[in-house]
Amino acid sequence: MALSMDHCTPLNDGPGGGQGSWRLGGVRWGAVLSQQDYGSILSSLIAIVALAITTGLLGGPTSRPFMVTDATISFPHNDSTVPYWLACTVSAVALLLSVLLCELLLARRLHADLTDALAAALHFLIDGIAAFVVTGLATTVIKMSVGRLRPDFLARCQPTVPNPLTLQYGLPAADNPACTADPSGELTDGHYSFPSGHTSTVFVFAVWCAAYCVWAFYQRPPTQTASSIAARPLYERAVSDLGTAAGFLWILAMLSWAAYVGTSRITDFKHHPSDVVAGAFLGALLGLLFAARAVLRVSRVLVGGAAAGCSGGCSSGAASVDGNPEPALSLLHSGRVHQGVSDAARVSVV
Repeated sequence: MALSMDHCTPLNDGPGGGQGSWRLGGVRWGAVLSQQDYGSILSSLIAIVALAITTGLLGGPTSRPFMVTDATISFPHNDSTVPYWLACTVSAVALLLSVLLCELLLARRLHADLTDALAAALHFLIDGIAAFVVTGLATTVIKMSVGRLRPDFLARCQPTVPNPLTLQYGLPAADNPACTADPSGELTDGHYSFPSGHTSTVFVFAVWCAAYCVWAFYQRPPTQTASSIAARPLYERAVSDLGTAAGFLWILAMLSWAAYVGTSRITDFKHHPSDVVAGAFLGALLGLLFAARAVLRVSRVLVGGAAAGCSGGCSSGAASVDGNPEPALSLLHSGRVHQGVSDAARVSVV
C-alpha cells in the first residue's frame, strides 16, 4: 500500500491535470457557490453598508470659502479625456481577463477540476469587485467631507464679480459670491475635487490585478530546480521565458493605464495634482489590502474541491509515517513540489 506525503495531491496524469471533470457540463455550480469565503464577503458588505450610510448622512459637499480672484480654480471647463465609464470598463475587463487566464489556464494543473477552478475565479472576482466598491464609497465620503473646489470651479459657477472688486481674506463660506449658473449636478460636482475618483478607481483595479498576477505568475506555480530547467529543450525554455515576459508586460500595461488616467485628470483641469496623488494612494492601499486577503484566503475556497478531488484519485486524509492523519492542505500548495526531489516526499509502505 502506497501512502503519499503530498497531503491529498491529485493525480495529474490526464490532460486536465486532475481526476475531476473539466467539461462545462460537469461543473457542480452549487459547490462553486458553497465553497466561497463568506466571511470575507460579509466583512466587505459591512464596510460597504457603513460607507453608504456615511455618504447618506453627509448629504452633500462641505461648503468652502472662495474668491473670484483665486487662480487655482479659474481654469477652463473641458470634457474629460477618459470618461469615468471608460475608466471603469477597461479596468474591469483587465480584472476579468487576469483572473480567468490565471485560474482556468495557468493554474489548471493545480485545481482538481473545473468546479474548483471556477470557485477560485469567482472568489478573486468577488474580492476585486468588493475592492472597487469600497474604494468608490470611501472616495465619495472623503470628497463630501473635504469639499475641495475643482480647478475649473469658477467656469462651472460663473460667480458674480463684486463691483468695486476688493480683496478680503478670512471670509466665511456664507459670504461667497453667488453663482449665476443654474443649480445642477455639474455645479455640485465642482466641489468634489479631493481625492480624484477616476484615479482611485483605476489604481485599485490596477494594483489589485498587479498584486494578484505577481503571485499567480511567480509565486504560485510549482517550483522548479535550476537543473530541471536546464534539462528542458531550448524551445520550451524560450516559450516559458516569453510567457514570463508577457506576464510582466501585462502588469506594466495595467499600471501604465492607471498612471495615464490619473495624469489626464490634471491636464483636463478636473483635479489638482495633490488630488491625483491622494486618489492613487487610496486606490493602491485598498487594492493591496484586498488582494492580500484574497490570496491568503483562497485555500478556504478550495477546501470543498480538495475533498471532492480526494474521493476519486488521491489519498484522503494522507497518513504520516506514524499512522496519524495529516491535515489536508490547499491544492494550490499541494502541487508546489521541487521537480527532481518530489520522490523523496513519498513514503511507500509494503
